[in-house]
Amino acid sequence: MEDHEYESLSALLRTVDPPPTSVSVDAILDAGRRGARRRRVMATAAAASGIAIVLFGAVGAVALTRQGTQAPPSTASHKVSTTPTAIPSVTDPNAANCTIQQLPSPPGAMGDMMAADPTGRFQAGQTDLGDGNQGKPVLWTDGVPTLLTVPKAIMDTTYSINAVSSNGDLALSTASSAYRYHDGKFTKLSRLAGFSNNAPSGIAPNGDIVGWVDSDGSAFAAVVWPADQPGSVRKLATPHGRSAEAMAIDADGAIGGSLGDGGAPFVWSANGQGHELAVPSGYQGGMVFSLSGDWAVGWVGVKGSTQVVGARWNLATGNVNVYADQDEALAVNAHGDFVGGLGDSTGYLFRDGTFKDLPGPAYGSEVTPRSISADGKTIAGTAYSASSNAGSPNVIWHC
Repeated sequence: MEDHEYESLSALLRTVDPPPTSVSVDAILDAGRRGARRRRVMATAAAASGIAIVLFGAVGAVALTRQGTQAPPSTASHKVSTTPTAIPSVTDPNAANCTIQQLPSPPGAMGDMMAADPTGRFQAGQTDLGDGNQGKPVLWTDGVPTLLTVPKAIMDTTYSINAVSSNGDLALSTASSAYRYHDGKFTKLSRLAGFSNNAPSGIAPNGDIVGWVDSDGSAFAAVVWPADQPGSVRKLATPHGRSAEAMAIDADGAIGGSLGDGGAPFVWSANGQGHELAVPSGYQGGMVFSLSGDWAVGWVGVKGSTQVVGARWNLATGNVNVYADQDEALAVNAHGDFVGGLGDSTGYLFRDGTFKDLPGPAYGSEVTPRSISADGKTIAGTAYSASSNAGSPNVIWHC
């Protein structure tokens, strides 16, 4: 797909508001952005100057929709004892001072990271092995890839690995079903009465999974699948019973997502009580992709356009920072450091109040960070490059 074709498709899809399918938001945008670099649009004077917009309180919002395609499937079990190689980053005055560690792929296949846990120990994704587009799931543990044994029900359909926990558990979805991977086994998650499709999107260290459910064009709801109550699913409360999506859950059980499909950023406390987050004047809608401690990050939409930009909320004070010249923020730690940029050549790190580009292993690498550690020094993600000698796209930055 050419750049202009991708931008036109992206803009068109964001102008409609169908209910979500059983595809995670991360998986939605990865495929298109992998081959077409995303160009940002500077929307305001604040964008040009790099100044963050800060405000207090909460306002109403209008839905922005994000749609796309799902990723590939599965089979056998094969452990590989390959040592990851540290390589120097490309010199760039705007780049973060990071060493890039490329993760090995299983023999004979290229792995594609789709999720990473906050500690940097675990990453998960798919390979290009198998029939047609059917790829095998791979879990990296301390840099070593392992192909996972998968049930036939998953092998026979397409699937997406949507999240991995700091204990190496996975949340996985097929076209309509959801699974938890724990202790070498895949367990199908229960359906909520009245809904036919399950879409997991985040997983906590204790194995709790969050996501949403829908029914092929009707209403949708944010849900939790508790790890300590196998076979159960709980709907999250929303104002006036509005539809919602849950995208992330932190170690304390707090959950982030949105009312509607990006209609307004929303969080739920561990006890299930929820509230809408602030959206500044000149912006509309939004979604939380990650939260940790007092911080949450994601995106808000620019009014009058299809542009979405990075946002960070302080959950203790209600303040929001909008970064008008940055793509959506994807992962945050308890200090408020965060990373963002989906498939763009300038995937970024925000640490100590400063934005820095994450370098790629080769010139022109399209960088997507997926996690950031508690100290802000370990980041996992992908860095696709036009260079045929760039090796595996799966990397860990040590910053």
